[in-house]
Amino acid sequence: MVVFVHSLGSLWQQKVLPSGGVRVWNTTGIRQGTRVRPCAQVFGQVKFGAKARVELSRSGEISRTTWVTSQLEETKGGRKLTLHARAPRNATADLYLVAVTEELVGELQLDSWDPSTTALISFSGWRSRQEVMLLMRPFAWLRGATGSAVLSVGGVNCDWNVTRW
Repeated sequence: MVVFVHSLGSLWQQKVLPSGGVRVWNTTGIRQGTRVRPCAQVFGQVKFGAKARVELSRSGEISRTTWVTSQLEETKGGRKLTLHARAPRNATADLYLVAVTEELVGELQLDSWDPSTTALISFSGWRSRQEVMLLMRPFAWLRGATGSAVLSVGGVNCDWNVTRW
């Protein structure tokens, strides 16, 4: 599957393996001062495969690029999407990986999107603060407490068209 990574969650995790390697994940969290707290209401993560880890260590940046990924898996421990390697430059994304906070359209609920066009990866919340990571089809929508947003796709990029109420 080919996924355009628009944005990632704010919580980074890593584990040093006995063999000397490192596993790296990204998920949602809530920023409090200089720290990011894990506040998962629905746990999920983006795992970085070997080539993605090399790319991350080299450039420090993964977003705004297209990746070959696994399918979104659902296990007892949560949901997982693995980034394997950058997709060829001419690859067209099937889906878009986005992380949003309550600042986009207000607080979201678990029914704030169409499940036929959007899959939830991770949902973190604490008081009125939220961060949600989603896998979306082009032109999928979100409906929040203060407005709605449509994921507008064009060429090799995407962004939000927001309507406030």
